[in-house]
Amino acid sequence: MIGAFSSLPNSPTFRYVASMRRGMRICGIGWTITLAVIAGLFVVDSQISNLKSEIPAAPTTPAATPATPAPPAISALSTTGVLLSPADRELITQTGLASGNWLDMAETLRRALLADRNGFATVSNPAWSERLYLCQMLFWLGQNECEQAALFVMPRLKADSTLTVEKVREALQQPGSAKNLAKIFIDDEDFPRNAPLAQRLKPEALTAILKNGELVEELAQTVSREDYLPGVVRVLNDLYVHAPNTFGQYPALVAALAVVYDQPLPSNWPNHQVPQKTVPLDFGNWNGLFDYFTSAAESRELLMDIQKLRADQLKFLIDAPLKVSEFQWARKNIRQSRSRFEDVFSLITYDQSRAGTGQFVWPDTDYTLATISKSGGICVDQAYFAAVCGKARGLPTLYFSGQGKDGGHAWFGYLKTDEKWVMDAGRYGEQKYVTGYAVDPQNWRQINDHELDSITNRVTLSPEYRHSNSLLVLATMSDADGDNESTADLLQSALKTSPNNSAAWMAMASFLRTTKQTELLKQHLQAMAAQFEKQPDLRTYALQQQVEIAREAGDTTAVNDLQQQIIQANRLRRSDLSIAAGSDVLTQKLASGDYPAAYTEYKNLIRKFKGDGGGNLYYDIVAPFVRRLYKAGQIKLAKDSLSFAYNYLKPSSGSILDGEFEKLQTELNAAPR
Repeated sequence: MIGAFSSLPNSPTFRYVASMRRGMRICGIGWTITLAVIAGLFVVDSQISNLKSEIPAAPTTPAATPATPAPPAISALSTTGVLLSPADRELITQTGLASGNWLDMAETLRRALLADRNGFATVSNPAWSERLYLCQMLFWLGQNECEQAALFVMPRLKADSTLTVEKVREALQQPGSAKNLAKIFIDDEDFPRNAPLAQRLKPEALTAILKNGELVEELAQTVSREDYLPGVVRVLNDLYVHAPNTFGQYPALVAALAVVYDQPLPSNWPNHQVPQKTVPLDFGNWNGLFDYFTSAAESRELLMDIQKLRADQLKFLIDAPLKVSEFQWARKNIRQSRSRFEDVFSLITYDQSRAGTGQFVWPDTDYTLATISKSGGICVDQAYFAAVCGKARGLPTLYFSGQGKDGGHAWFGYLKTDEKWVMDAGRYGEQKYVTGYAVDPQNWRQINDHELDSITNRVTLSPEYRHSNSLLVLATMSDADGDNESTADLLQSALKTSPNNSAAWMAMASFLRTTKQTELLKQHLQAMAAQFEKQPDLRTYALQQQVEIAREAGDTTAVNDLQQQIIQANRLRRSDLSIAAGSDVLTQKLASGDYPAAYTEYKNLIRKFKGDGGGNLYYDIVAPFVRRLYKAGQIKLAKDSLSFAYNYLKPSSGSILDGEFEKLQTELNAAPR
């Protein structure tokens, strides 16, 4: 990734930016990169510099000025053992505003943190952590907006199913096309300017942010590499200008709004069964949402004290971009208590006629809470209604969907106490919905209820866990400096401080993989699988990584053994994970062209999951396998495979799953004989 910066000036500031890019290879808190994003960046990395050069500066923004001399020495940046005073924060802010050398100040602080990690990197000393959070904030303020646009857009171009790498390359070679491509993912008002992020903030807003230690910490703990920083800063600035007197009183709420509304809303929100034009949206009204929740909090009309919640919890409160009138309607009409809020799901009468005729898309002209309450609906409408009403009453909520014995279903989850989520409100036990999938509003990516539970349990509230995350940030910085020994030491410290911090385990795995320490990586992944034995998602991740290592080494015996471990370990409680592993096995056998052997393995999998697989088994095993055989000209084997699965799964007549089998059978019947 360093090649993208080869044309930049060889100044300390730009060298620091480049070194931070190198630091992305491990997953530190705040700058965590998902595997999907990493893959996207590497595929299109050679095009990043082209995209940067093609994004024009806004007409009203002056060109970037040459780097100014380093700011005068600030003792608070060079020492880490004493809490920052208001005077320290004021001096840092004013120095940055006067010089613009945000990155140089960040580097000074970074070096002090690295030098003092043994003396001050302790759970009981908050002075070290607050400087770490400030270091991140200073670094962000110094980032060039066009640079951030390039890093934000390119992975999404790769992930967009309508765009191929070839199309992106072709488009990037045409004048002005980069701007058009970027607009797919960036609102016009957030389009990047050729200037540091700090210039997007009014001086008084920037001062209010840097002087508020709680807000800086919330941002440092919450902002991820998948956030669009110019959008984050725009929301922060707007909120301060709109409500300067209450802005600092709700730091977690401010941070949550900034990381959720930094990028455009997906076109399929709230779900694919509701035409978005019928939804009373008001996406850009984060000021209105801030007013609604702060006013309701001050008048004690919410079911939860939102000032006690963190930003990573509140993002599930403020993520419905609706007209404020929707929340007002819910607060007036829905009076269920916090302990019985799951009852709201059944307030919506189930529309049997829609379900019976297969009318799964919302048929009315508007999708307001009042209309849903009056007209009734199916499970997706019940879940949406309950989730939005929960938010209006001050409860973080999620909309879930999943596959059960007879097909798909929707339900909702909510934060029942300050520390406990309920994940199954409206979930039907007899259908065996193994996993529910929601959306993380910070990046609009899918997240399942088991993953959510692992990152919202009580361990994440402990000082040890948060300090472990701080060590991960410093490990990223050490890695950026090319110091592998310190990086490994810090990662080990993060693991030792909080052994249940999954981010630390994944960061170490990423570091060992990047530094090609294969044997240590295998040992680490084995230890990770043992550590998270009772958390299937994490254990399966560790085993699957071992599968990839064995596959790269050509060790087919180890590959088969590990895949069978995944299948057997998850067969009863997490059949979705077992089915995913089984799908991988089938894919490999089909690729070899041994169709009879693949069919035998297919039947074994169907027998194993016949009582629990349901929709997951159909969509991940049956349908792909049958279509693959059909495409290969194995028509009879494809029909036999479909018939075998239908006889074992026995979907209820008229159910969603029954209809899916019927559609696939029709496809096969149309095949040439």
